[in-house]
Amino acid sequence: MRIAFLLVLVVCCVRVQAAEPPLPEKIEFNRDVRPILSDNCFFCHGNDPHQRKADLRLDLRDDAVAKQAITPGKPDASSLVARILSTDKDELMPPPASRKQLTPRQKEILKQWVAEGAGYEKHWSFEPPRRAALPMVKTPSWVRNPIDAFVLAELERAGLQPAPEADRRTLARRLSLDLTGLPPTPAEVEAFVNDKSPEAYESLVARWMKTSQWGEHRGRYWLDAARYGDTHGIHHDAYREIWPYRDWVIAAFNRNQRFDEFTVEQIAGDLLPNPTREQLIATGFHRCNITTAEGGTIADENLAMYANDRVTTTSWVWLGLTANCAACHDHKFDPITQRDFYSMAAYFRNTTQGAMDGNVKDTKPVIYLPPAADEKRFTELPKLIADATTALTARRREALKAADAWASSVKPSELGITAKPLAETEQKQLDNSRAFSVAARIKASASLKDGTLATGGDGWELVVQGKKFALRVASPDGKTNSLVISRRDILAPGKTQHLLATHDPKRGLRLYVDGLETESDRKEKQPPAKGAADGIDVQDVRVYAVAITKGDARSLSDEPALLTALGVEPAKRAATQKNSLIDFYFRSVDEPARELAVQIDELTNEETAIRGRSIVTHVQEEKPGEAMANVLMRGAYDKVGEKVTPASFSSLHAMPTDAPKNRLGLARWLVADENPLMARVTVNRFWQELFGTGLVRTAEDFGSQGERPVNQALLDWLAVEFRESGWDVKKLFTLMVTSATYRQASLTTPEKLARDPQNRLLSRGPRFRMDAEMIRDYALAVSGSLSLKMGGPGTKPYQPSNIWEVVGLHGARYTQDHGENLYRRTIYNFWKRQSPSPNMEVFNAPTREVCTVRRERTNTPLQALVTLNDPQFVEAARRLAEAVLKEHADSTGAIDTIARRVLLRPLGSDETKIVAQTATALEAEFTTHPERAQALLKVGESKVDETLPAPRLASLTMVASQLLNLDEALNK
Repeated sequence: MRIAFLLVLVVCCVRVQAAEPPLPEKIEFNRDVRPILSDNCFFCHGNDPHQRKADLRLDLRDDAVAKQAITPGKPDASSLVARILSTDKDELMPPPASRKQLTPRQKEILKQWVAEGAGYEKHWSFEPPRRAALPMVKTPSWVRNPIDAFVLAELERAGLQPAPEADRRTLARRLSLDLTGLPPTPAEVEAFVNDKSPEAYESLVARWMKTSQWGEHRGRYWLDAARYGDTHGIHHDAYREIWPYRDWVIAAFNRNQRFDEFTVEQIAGDLLPNPTREQLIATGFHRCNITTAEGGTIADENLAMYANDRVTTTSWVWLGLTANCAACHDHKFDPITQRDFYSMAAYFRNTTQGAMDGNVKDTKPVIYLPPAADEKRFTELPKLIADATTALTARRREALKAADAWASSVKPSELGITAKPLAETEQKQLDNSRAFSVAARIKASASLKDGTLATGGDGWELVVQGKKFALRVASPDGKTNSLVISRRDILAPGKTQHLLATHDPKRGLRLYVDGLETESDRKEKQPPAKGAADGIDVQDVRVYAVAITKGDARSLSDEPALLTALGVEPAKRAATQKNSLIDFYFRSVDEPARELAVQIDELTNEETAIRGRSIVTHVQEEKPGEAMANVLMRGAYDKVGEKVTPASFSSLHAMPTDAPKNRLGLARWLVADENPLMARVTVNRFWQELFGTGLVRTAEDFGSQGERPVNQALLDWLAVEFRESGWDVKKLFTLMVTSATYRQASLTTPEKLARDPQNRLLSRGPRFRMDAEMIRDYALAVSGSLSLKMGGPGTKPYQPSNIWEVVGLHGARYTQDHGENLYRRTIYNFWKRQSPSPNMEVFNAPTREVCTVRRERTNTPLQALVTLNDPQFVEAARRLAEAVLKEHADSTGAIDTIARRVLLRPLGSDETKIVAQTATALEAEFTTHPERAQALLKVGESKVDETLPAPRLASLTMVASQLLNLDEALNK
């Protein structure tokens, strides 16, 4: 048996080898030779000098000829040919240790190429795209637009014919899913089926492109590329408020913003002249990268990581190049040097973003988006504060002599703030209904332990948590507690510090350290501290029955220094002592200055209050001065090499000499007509969205290791068309979906499966499993559950309640939403990177820790477990059953309506018989076991219609679930 098996294997191998296509009549370097050299030779004989062997480059013709690896026209005199044909394992190339081996056909191609003169070509993707003339075809009547001419020419060359046009129901479903991400309604399908006008299809395209769902669907793909998420991604993986960027992306697609403008605003919207709020929000693209606040990380390493991510993402999204391969060394396959990589990194290292995200929602730089009622006042406040500050500066100049005179004559007893500290008995009467302040001087030790610093009984307490400090305030009835805690670590062991916490019922809680206000966060429902703090010396605790102003906060902190200054004769005082007394004079003594300071304080507090109730979103902000970076040897943050200034990749089109050396210059370089890649790369991804696979399958890699386009003439024609149309996204999609290529039925034949197994030549219509978000939205839509409300914070649908607790430091608890938020479109679901939704992840949704321009598509049993058992899908099936039962008392009518809503077509007679038998058997089962029906119907939070018979509702719920789980429903 074993011998027979081996004989069969040998015969099969011989047949496979014999079936290899004949050599081309004329060898083309890019088509025939480059893939062989790139896969087998460039690693050791390519662009990277550190990896290069024998000082030989095969990626450059002159080098290869000079080294006599190639003697054009003379294969027998070429060492390359001799080495690939050698039988000596020490001479053979590729060497056996590389585990690479050329096929006989590949060897013949290289030999014939040398014989023909060994012509080289620039890599196809680095040549500018050109609009080729439409090819002649044998069946011009099939051609609806230029796309079809290019596709049909390739099909005819392969001896294939296109499939017939899909039926109208299939077309309507396909088109709706591709343009909106949602299925059409049965009424929309039937209207199209019955519309006999010649423009019926084009009208449907235009109508669905005008819906808001168009932008949501296009935006979903873009958010993968932008690595958008609602959390930082590392360490705590805490909440990051950046959802206005997600909403901006959706709005940009809905208004059909030119794609070049869409690009520029995301790379450098903040650097445009007088940028609008929307252009600032757009710069959130490069604030979506993962960040950290982990104590063990190193600031320089984090900043290097952020810049690396931004170069990598920019290259994948707009250039289709794996520039990340050049972070540690020159790219081994493409002409991108390590210097190129870090020269581009210089653009991104010149922003004000810090190395640590603080585990807070609003890591600077951010902008605030106030409620509509506050917007006018929020716009006015900066000028009012600036005017008052200017007036205060003028008053200080005007009254400087009076301040000097006062400092020379003042007595220590005359220092202090107006308010007097409360007695200890009065301190216990305070709660959040009254204004009050607590101050103390502390000196922490390295062995500091959390606990209370000072307390007024149940009403309030000053506490330390780690190296942060906080004030907890209780309601008068003691039932609720609010706590404001310093955002960052502020306690410095071994150093005496002055802490002040102040509460005002109107302005809220604020914290000061050494007289300066510190950023803080408010938390509700916080329990009291467990015992007194340990390892800390607490002195001079004072409690006031007023909210201390900023000026008085500084005076309280400076009091010891002021008393020391007064103990020195005026003529002998140091400059710092003189200045501290003069500052005190203007804060506390000079009435005009004091009034202005109070005014500034009140205006600033008002601005802070509006910010507190505003939406926040992360943006980019340029540092002043020249941008620069250093080459990092082997990519290590601490192996700093030569300094480089901002520059684009040297192997591509030149940066204009007048371009600014900042991100705006880079953005305009990306969208320049001379860029051979951007239009191609973008068009290819849009094609991938419709047809499942791009004309270049490796959407992220248009370089030597990427796949050559299956139809380069078509790709280039589309790229030029897109650019010359004014980067019009809707026009491009209209062109693609109105083509005969797109409108084909997805029927295949044995011949097509043999010659075009993956449908790369488009010998039939596209058919593939929908993405994770579409599958969930589909179930919600056909059940009538889907909410079309747009925008806003991330929603939290059904998930296991402890799903967040096992990831990140001090894992947060997942708190599920209720009501409408359970049924919003999936694009609005909260995206926690360390714990993505299971029903998304199982259908290959990325974590979005890094840019993704091409999702994987797998088929596993776990996917069936989700669509059969996830509460979202079970509830959707039940709500669909409820809806149809209200229309049809009998099961036959209900089954037909379920099919029309799920499959968008009526069932055939055989199908109806099978489904009806299933429904009858299930109803009998649920009648016999009513508890099983009740258990099924209780899944989900929506209320069950008790007027409907439970056994029938349960049986139709199962029928709806079965139809939702058909390939016909899960595939596009």
